[in-house]
Amino acid sequence: MFRIVGQILVKNGHAVQCDNFSDIYSLGEFKNAVKSLEALEPDEINIMDLDGNISLTLKDNLPVLKSLRIPISVGGGVDLGEIHSYPVERYLINSLLFESDVSHRLDDFKQGRQSLIGYLPFKEDRGVFQYFNSTKGVFLEVGHRLLSKIFNICSEVIFLDTDHQGNLGRFNSRFPNSISREYLMRSYLSGGICPDNLSLFRRLGCAGVVLDNSSLYWQQKIYKR
Repeated sequence: MFRIVGQILVKNGHAVQCDNFSDIYSLGEFKNAVKSLEALEPDEINIMDLDGNISLTLKDNLPVLKSLRIPISVGGGVDLGEIHSYPVERYLINSLLFESDVSHRLDDFKQGRQSLIGYLPFKEDRGVFQYFNSTKGVFLEVGHRLLSKIFNICSEVIFLDTDHQGNLGRFNSRFPNSISREYLMRSYLSGGICPDNLSLFRRLGCAGVVLDNSSLYWQQKIYKR
């Protein structure tokens, strides 16, 4: 089933807008942003803390998060040992995916790997796609072996087009051809996706889309799109 996920980006405890993976603009209080997004009725709400302080964000906003009627996934410094104490169903991980002992570190993860989502911001450099490692702060080439390991670890993966984040209708049309159909069926695409053209992504056969930035400005409910 094609799913539409609304995303809230957080920095310094406030909801923000991010363009091109670099330019950040404040949107206001987190609690107001998350309730506005809930009213649009996405299939899921994704909360990404750009400072890597997702546990603090969850702790500071626990009352409003408990009141939400929509599943929540979170990312940005996720501590898999403590995150289960919050009202969250799925967890986005990035830097952990690049570590050689990732499988061993997940052996005791109580929630199970079905709750793990890989988060891979990407950019295209001279025809080659590179992926962001948040610990090192750099984009790296990912070979077939590592990509296969990532999909073995995670139930699904979010691919964010950093070159076109915040630019509606500009998602890199070449990217879906860079991964196998098997992986695409378990992938969410994000960055530069226009809500008026979701039919294009449905036809790709991907798992769904993550609509960041633009989602807080819509006048209609997401499901009507």
